Amino acid sequence: MIEKGALDGVDAIIGQHTGSDFPTGHIATKPGPISANSDVFTLTIHGRGGHASAPQQCLDPLPVGAQIVTALQQVISRRVSPNDQAVLSITTFHCGTVDNVIADTAELSGTVRTYKAATRNLIEQSIKEISERYALCAGMTAECVYRRGYDSTCNTPVFANALLEVARELYGPEAVELAQARMGGEDFGYYLQKVPGCFYYFGIKSEEAKSTYPNHNAHFRIDERSFEPALSVMVHSAVRFQQIIEQEKK
Repeated sequence: MIEKGALDGVDAIIGQHTGSDFPTGHIATKPGPISANSDVFTLTIHGRGGHASAPQQCLDPLPVGAQIVTALQQVISRRVSPNDQAVLSITTFHCGTVDNVIADTAELSGTVRTYKAATRNLIEQSIKEISERYALCAGMTAECVYRRGYDSTCNTPVFANALLEVARELYGPEAVELAQARMGGEDFGYYLQKVPGCFYYFGIKSEEAKSTYPNHNAHFRIDERSFEPALSVMVHSAVRFQQIIEQEKK
């Protein structure tokens, strides 16, 4: 959309997302980063398969994969600063198809979530180094395919604060929350790299409406009473943003 000119002539932008952990009618956002860099990776360990009764004739990739999983758990705790935020999760491990055959390969995959570019680079390099060296020690090779996904969504402070102020004026301070930065990925960040603006959450959580399940859950549903405050905040914030832009141009 950006390449097609969707942001041409745009001075500021507003985005919204359901917030299943905020009560219906609540508005939540914050200045600065509100979602993380979201990357994925796949590790393939190349060994030599054979019959399980003769492991000495094989190069078994499964235990090497298990060692790599354990070693990667230490990247966050030992290579990333405690003052930084990051997540490294191994989410799949596939090796072999039958119980009496040692497989040729093992494949692992997972995700990395960060906020800082330096941390993103550090973790990517650490995954590649650890997997390659553990495999080398066992006489095997490891191949890492690391794919960078969405960049962090970073709200422009002046517009994030303006949206929070608008929400307080419309619905009172009790309905406005300062959101915590989340480790989820969000493509709205690409827009905010081009023009200033704000991304916010509108609460949909309600026992009465049975809308208490998180996003991406099979039982997820929206309390439609949330639509009015969500859209009202967006419209009034657009007006406030325009006032800020005109003031800055003077």
